Amino acid sequence: MLERIKKEIEAALFMASKPLTAEELASIIKLKEVQHLENLVQELVEDYAKRDSAIEIAKEGNGYRMRVREDFEENVMHLAGTTEFSKAVMKTLAYIAYRQPVRQAQVIKFRTSKAYEEIHLLLDKGLISKEKYGNTYILRTTQKFLQYFGSNPVRLKPNPKAGEQTRIPPQNP
Repeated sequence: MLERIKKEIEAALFMASKPLTAEELASIIKLKEVQHLENLVQELVEDYAKRDSAIEIAKEGNGYRMRVREDFEENVMHLAGTTEFSKAVMKTLAYIAYRQPVRQAQVIKFRTSKAYEEIHLLLDKGLISKEKYGNTYILRTTQKFLQYFGSNPVRLKPNPKAGEQTRIPPQNP
């Protein structure tokens, strides 16, 4: 059981794009005792050090991060990817994914009129779909979104299949 929890911690740290606090890690792996989690993280730190691995788990600020050890970093830094989308596009996509199905008007109200361009880009990439609904459109994520970001990148509302009746959320004031 403890080995499974350590593997879950390791997987979370590997996938995270930023350092994760002990509280965030505990929440992700559904462990109630934060102190116990910190002990397990420390065991992982020691495991990596014993193996003399090119990868390490390090404390950064208030959190932990999996990273390449400094003495290997220079040789592989060029392999680090950059995000395909700007921060603004990612915020718009996150809003759509979290609120789906969501009216385009709500997205624009929340993200400003610049979101029209962001929505257009996301449609072109196939990450969202758009269907006419009165004077606006309904936006939701697609199967390609799930393939790109994983099957459960965040706790999303269900994405009803096309053709099914969907209750449209009321506009927030």
